[in-house]
Amino acid sequence: MRRFSFFVGIILLPAVQLFGIGVSIDPVTYQVENESVLELNFHFSGNSLHYDTIFVGKEPNVRAAIEVTTLFRRNDSIIQFDRYKLNISPNSQNQDFLDIRSYVLDPGTYSLEIQFSDANDPNNSYIHKEELTIEEIDESTAAISDIKLLSRLDDSIANVDKVFVKNGVVMEPLPHHFYNRGLNTLSYYVELYRLAALDIVPLVIRTEIFSRKSGDWEEKLTTYQKVNSYSNVVPVAKKIDISTLPSNTYKLTISVIDADKKELLHTSTVFVQSNPEIDSKLKEKLFSGEMDNFFESMEEEELEYAIRAVAMKAGGDDQLTINNILNKEDYESMRDYLFRYWIDKDPIQPEAAYNRFMRLIDALDQKFYSAFRNGFETDRGMIFLRYGPPTRVITRENDQGAVPYEIWTYDRVDVNNQVDVKFVFYNPSLAGDSFVLLHSNARNEIRNPQWLGRIYNVGDQLEGDNYLDARGVRDNFQREAARIFNDN
Repeated sequence: MRRFSFFVGIILLPAVQLFGIGVSIDPVTYQVENESVLELNFHFSGNSLHYDTIFVGKEPNVRAAIEVTTLFRRNDSIIQFDRYKLNISPNSQNQDFLDIRSYVLDPGTYSLEIQFSDANDPNNSYIHKEELTIEEIDESTAAISDIKLLSRLDDSIANVDKVFVKNGVVMEPLPHHFYNRGLNTLSYYVELYRLAALDIVPLVIRTEIFSRKSGDWEEKLTTYQKVNSYSNVVPVAKKIDISTLPSNTYKLTISVIDADKKELLHTSTVFVQSNPEIDSKLKEKLFSGEMDNFFESMEEEELEYAIRAVAMKAGGDDQLTINNILNKEDYESMRDYLFRYWIDKDPIQPEAAYNRFMRLIDALDQKFYSAFRNGFETDRGMIFLRYGPPTRVITRENDQGAVPYEIWTYDRVDVNNQVDVKFVFYNPSLAGDSFVLLHSNARNEIRNPQWLGRIYNVGDQLEGDNYLDARGVRDNFQREAARIFNDN
């Protein structure tokens, strides 16, 4: 398998504060001279890197660098390998940047693994893994490429790295597929191949945007444009105004249709729009009484259950407010609070958002039920609500000298973009499933340096002379807690 070519280009973007290496990746497949070319588009957060501020490095013109290793595997064999370094100059500190790499791949299914490492901080790293399939190219039939979402589409190519220029047009990728308040124009690029093989004239390109609603897709916007070329490769670049779309998850679909609107080719991708201004206008309509409060008919017991569940997810000052409402048994305030809370979370479909949340709450109740509290009110239920399902769970009930304990691992936490996050729960009372959160390396969560001593509770086998500050136990046979916690 041949390597196609790779390009290094850096575009500086507004910085976003993240923890760990912040990177978004968007793979897009094209056809070039009857070969499949996988283009990997990257967006890096400049604030997620460690900068050499005293110029002690070997390269004085480099303040930061990311070492990137890309592996394509098939059946446990490495088919293609690439390693390179992206250097960040002093005048680019803390600014976000883009990069593009391209590879030729034969048809088949691959395991893609990309390792990112901060050259100035070996503990700052991230590993991206995904499965991808390269389809066989049939030279006798028409085809359509993947959609590449763009943050910039114009013809001002001066001082722009050539990697971001295609067909004489600047195309800066948008790998994270997120449109914020400052980006109200959706731009995309797609390629059509061998349209003449369809033997149909005229052909029309249909662009559709659908919003997510109650698990289904609802059409919000549709445009049409006539196909003016039937050459072997037809590039299509388009801008769409999305300033009137409220915050939501959307699907963009590009189709080639005939005069009877019969779909002949299509491709889709998903994006997220954040539009606080439009959301505020929708909320004003909701609060004005144009929508009924769907909590009005809810029974008091169900109301209490629902608001207790929200309290575990909300936390902070919201939790104090909810506790005050519960103590007063103020059911009208409960209805009003819940209605406003879910409108704030999803102004488009607040009731659907509430119903999805309560299905999760019911599942947590079944999984973590305790004789003393609801499942979502246990420590494990609370962590699940905050961070979602863990990547791995390891439970030990017979570790020598230890009370039962459980260690949850998250490869990555989206809440704060932290990697390799661990939570340690233990059951000191030995009563059923009464597991309590003991220790974590997550930011803003409980940290207990003596957590191993609490699990094993064997003072004569603690490491160190001061038992009160002991941070480890002797690593005897079957004592696994420290190894599990430290294992990546």
